[in-house]
Amino acid sequence: MVPYVSFLLQPISDALQMFKTSSIDDSALWTSFIGILTRALSYDDNGLQNLFLFPIFFMQLFFSVGFWRDDKLRQILDGLTSQIEVCVRLNFNADGRRQLQDCLAVLLENITDDTLVKAVNLNVLMHTRSEDSRIRTFALTCSEALWRSQGGKLLGKSLHSYVHWCFKQKKSRFRDRNCYIHCRVRGR
Repeated sequence: MVPYVSFLLQPISDALQMFKTSSIDDSALWTSFIGILTRALSYDDNGLQNLFLFPIFFMQLFFSVGFWRDDKLRQILDGLTSQIEVCVRLNFNADGRRQLQDCLAVLLENITDDTLVKAVNLNVLMHTRSEDSRIRTFALTCSEALWRSQGGKLLGKSLHSYVHWCFKQKKSRFRDRNCYIHCRVRGR
């Protein structure tokens, strides 16, 4: 399915931008676009149809040659993160909002570049500065869903190594606090 989406990528990206600018307000069309993107992002075949070709096989061992490379994901990143405002403006129910959250989570799952991961997180969090409290609330809900599904990726390598270093220190307030919280959660 994914290679067939290649000719739809630009029109869907343009339509998402039009939804953002309020020139389209058809919820059925929006749901279709988000559904197509979610399914396409979920079922990337990583080029496995060429598995039996010798040179391609070795290339796949060392490089990801799937359709959803970071350059393709960069094209839809801004359009998808801007749909937080669209969900609120069009008064989508819980299903429409859940569909956007799932699409953002799958988008984040496919990203391999740390700068794009940071951009998705930042774009979602920038909606928490909105004047509309409904947009702020939904942006926080989306952020929470992203952290629940892809928290390890959002944590990043540098922060993860710092947390690991702090935990290894013998006399660290950070380590003591983590042990305290861990014991409280376990009921000890």
